[in-house]
Amino acid sequence: MPRHDIFLRGLVTFAAVGLLAFICWIIWLADTGRSSVFFDLVKMLPYGDKLGHFLLFGPLTFGINTALQFRKARLGRIAVPLGSLLVLCFVLLEEFSQHFVPGRTLDLLDLLADSAGIALFTWFSLLLEQRIRARNSAAAVHLLVSP
Repeated sequence: MPRHDIFLRGLVTFAAVGLLAFICWIIWLADTGRSSVFFDLVKMLPYGDKLGHFLLFGPLTFGINTALQFRKARLGRIAVPLGSLLVLCFVLLEEFSQHFVPGRTLDLLDLLADSAGIALFTWFSLLLEQRIRARNSAAAVHLLVSP
C-alpha cells in the first residue's frame, strides 16, 4: 500500500474518531439539558436540526467505512459496508433511547435525516472503494507487465 494511502486512511480515521467524540458530546449535552452554541446555530437555520443529523452521521459513515478499509458484512445475499451498519446501529440506539430520557423526544424525521446521511455517504464510500480498487488493479497489471 502506498505511503500516501496509509497517511490518508490514518487522517480519515482520526477525523472519524474526532467526529464520533463530538457526536457523543452533543448527545450528552442534549440528554443532560445543557445548552451549546451548536444548538443555537441549529435553531437559526431552517431545518437546521435535520441538516445537523445528516451532516453528522453521513461523514461519520464515510470515515468509519474508510477506516475499516471498506469491509463488508453479509445480510443474506447482500454485502453491506460494515461501517454503515455500525453507524446505523448507533443511530437507532441513540434515537430510540430518547424515548426514555426526560426532556428528549423520539423524532422519526431525525431518524430519516440520519438514514439519508448514512445512505448517501455509504454510496460515496462505495465510489471511493471502486476507485481505489481500480487504481490498485491498474498498478498490479503494470507491475506484471514491467520488465
